[in-house]
Amino acid sequence: MAADEGQLLGGNGPFAVVPLSEDCGFIEWVPQTVTLRNVCTEVYAAEGLTDMKSTLASVHSTYKNFSGKRRSELLDKVLHVFPPRLHRWLLSKWSEPAAWHNARLAFTRTNAVWSMVGHIVGLGDRHGENILIDASSGDVVHVDFSCLFDRGLILEVPEMVPFRLTQNLIDGFGVSGYEGVFRKSCEITLQARH
Repeated sequence: MAADEGQLLGGNGPFAVVPLSEDCGFIEWVPQTVTLRNVCTEVYAAEGLTDMKSTLASVHSTYKNFSGKRRSELLDKVLHVFPPRLHRWLLSKWSEPAAWHNARLAFTRTNAVWSMVGHIVGLGDRHGENILIDASSGDVVHVDFSCLFDRGLILEVPEMVPFRLTQNLIDGFGVSGYEGVFRKSCEITLQARH
């Protein structure tokens, strides 16, 4: 590895990053990964939601034309269109109980670590194409670090959340949701920075 290359921790260990400028660089291909967006699209398609473009257009229209007073009403409308189904993808990839359990734990733990590290360094722009899942282990890997040090707060539409924790991600954590392994892994990660 050259002196100007960096390494980031991925699902199968470190992967190389070569910065070319302040906002451009090369990243090593992370094998056996799939984007969170593709995973969710796959699950929704299996349930018959195949026309994602019109569904997303409908969600965008709901957002644009929302006249309610509470944002929670808008959120409820949007979340109803995309119910949590990530657990189904995990079950389809790891049908043997012990393998499924290990993959779900890896998914939950690595999600927690990335969430806390991202919060500490002010990592923004976390969407379904910047969050990868290792289809061999369940580990979560984040990519695209161009929105660091709270740059998301100065976007045209400022990001107001410290990390991505959607209902689908929580669904992948299992019955304890964010209160079990996820919370404990977050606490351990935050303690490790001292």
